[in-house]
Amino acid sequence: MKNEYFVSIDKKSIKANPNAGSTKTFIHGINEIKINFCVFNTGKVGAFMLKNNLGFINPLAVGILQFSFRLKELSRGLIKTLYKKKDLGLLKYVFSIKGSSIICVGSSNSYSNVVIDEDMHLQTINHSPEDKWFYKYKNIKVRCNECGKRFSHTKLECDENYDGSLISSICPYCKTVYCCEVEYEEISEVAK
Repeated sequence: MKNEYFVSIDKKSIKANPNAGSTKTFIHGINEIKINFCVFNTGKVGAFMLKNNLGFINPLAVGILQFSFRLKELSRGLIKTLYKKKDLGLLKYVFSIKGSSIICVGSSNSYSNVVIDEDMHLQTINHSPEDKWFYKYKNIKVRCNECGKRFSHTKLECDENYDGSLISSICPYCKTVYCCEVEYEEISEVAK
């Protein structure tokens, strides 16, 4: 005779799903923060660039340099400081920010202030409609008909048969298929 179990829903755990019926989920990706700014090209700027492997641009050939850096994060204090600094001081400050990396350096025909671009990438995941309810099952112990071990019903394993059908109630210890019969209460029987 097989061991038979009925696992009921914990009534206290039932909550309405605010996204019930939704077929899309949006996940935030990595924020990409870029800072673009210009500095007047002076001998000191050129020396700083050489010392820090940012390249070399002849100060006599180019009057205004445009820099583009990538940052890992951005704070309000950082933004205030960026707008207070100018030219070489601004370049040194941005270069010293932890996690900053230079994207490019080029010449510019006009001088522009600091421009901050922040791109927040969203990834869309399409899926079946979300359930109407969130809920959990009560934790009960079951016993394997083959090896006799007792364990939580949550440890029962599932697998897929060669034809794609689901094989459930696999014992986590002896791997016996259908080691016990478990029936789960349906949410439709409990919540209206």
